[in-house]
Amino acid sequence: MQPEWTSGYVAEIDYTHGYYREMNPAHLRFALISRGFAPPPASDIRYLELGFGQGLSLNIHAASTRGQFWGTDFNPAQAANAQALAAATGSGSHVLDDGFAELLARDDLPQFDYICAHGVWSWVSDENRDTMVALMRKRLKLGGALYLSYNALPGWSQSMPLRALMKLHEDIAGSQEKGIADRINNAIGFGEAVDAAGALYFRQAPAARERLKSLKGKPVNYLAHEYFNRDWKPMYFADVAKMLENAKLSFAGSSNLLDHVDAVNLNDAARNFLAGIAHPMLRETARDYLLNQVFRRDIYLRGARRLTIAERNALLSETRVVLLTLPDEIPMKLTSPLGEINLAEQIYKPLLQTLAADNYKPKSLSEIAAARPETNQAQIVQAITLLIGANHLGVAQSAAEEQACRVNAQRFNSHVLARARQVSEINYLASPVLGGGVTVQKLPQMFMLAQAEGAKTPAALAKAVYAMMNALGQKIFKDGKPLDGDDAHLAQLTEDAKAHQRRMPLMQALGVVK
Repeated sequence: MQPEWTSGYVAEIDYTHGYYREMNPAHLRFALISRGFAPPPASDIRYLELGFGQGLSLNIHAASTRGQFWGTDFNPAQAANAQALAAATGSGSHVLDDGFAELLARDDLPQFDYICAHGVWSWVSDENRDTMVALMRKRLKLGGALYLSYNALPGWSQSMPLRALMKLHEDIAGSQEKGIADRINNAIGFGEAVDAAGALYFRQAPAARERLKSLKGKPVNYLAHEYFNRDWKPMYFADVAKMLENAKLSFAGSSNLLDHVDAVNLNDAARNFLAGIAHPMLRETARDYLLNQVFRRDIYLRGARRLTIAERNALLSETRVVLLTLPDEIPMKLTSPLGEINLAEQIYKPLLQTLAADNYKPKSLSEIAAARPETNQAQIVQAITLLIGANHLGVAQSAAEEQACRVNAQRFNSHVLARARQVSEINYLASPVLGGGVTVQKLPQMFMLAQAEGAKTPAALAKAVYAMMNALGQKIFKDGKPLDGDDAHLAQLTEDAKAHQRRMPLMQALGVVK
């Protein structure tokens, strides 16, 4: 049985150690400018995260962006983990385990430039959602931005009965003597049994059957928090927007930059249809129906101010971006709701060459435009937007902000890399260039450790990392099977080390390593 303080929220198992770049202040700033809105300040910000889970995003942002970073998660185990990470890395974040009502009652919080909440809106009660809105009304500055992501309708409509069925099984048939992993696996198995029995529901709701199949093999800590809280409520955009009007908030756009380019999401008929809808709330809701939207990543503003064309162009011109993927590994295709979209190579190939110049150093859009006079500004902005949306490119802070955050980011990364000698769930490092996180899996982290200890050649790196793996009792798997013997492991690790060394200049450009 859940303790009373949980209010039905899963507390038996911790949430995943995830990082969500859509909450990065620099990323949010670009998204707002792209949509033609004045963003909050670019430096010395005040930032609050509601329901931070393990606190990884909070601590990465605090380590790599100047300002005050606050966060709360009412699960004390998760808050303790986030607090320990803050203490070990010197991120300076203020970590709380307050519930939303407790946070609302506090009088020691500043006014915030950003309030961010990833997913938690869908997993709490109506009462808690009302409290979140009251917090936003009380604590978000004029001109401040809210990031709110949540499970959306109509995309979840077919699968809602599936979730209800699994939750009912977990509540009724799941013995509390068994761990939550067993209860969840049994609930999924019950859903499969209902399908196997010929349930008309699954035949008439194929999306639910596909979702059920997709649950197999997912981490149980993800499944527990995503599907098995007592409160679980996907919502229509219009209903969320109406609730947020009580906090004087208005919709500005999506933090998912792929959503900013209708041409890769909607066909001509859909775009023409939306263009004929004058009311923004109705238009955005209709767009969700056209896309069968499952998850929204929305930005709202308190006191939205439209930029003039000159202001927007000036802010875009000074925006810096940096590669996250090696240019020759970026496909000239983009997966979208319309299927595969071919990118115009005559625009993207030269653009990637420019971005790769000078050892991948961050470049402003004005510098890119000067280097590519054959490409007009609108084409550059769209290409940059799509590359960021596809996670091949990141928004960079100013050079001054980057420099101010280098020491804290390096301290954070040193702590995470030290943990790589053990079993570690953290697959992200802090980038002072991005003011946010970069995905770096366990194996590259171990290569970084070996490099810091003097290993230079691929063979030396392979040998050092293999020693670390042996100490942990780990093996390399290929095609689902472990490699056999030292020679096979060293040969594979040597090839992996070559790929790692090839990527190192990019990691240096991001400030992840010196």
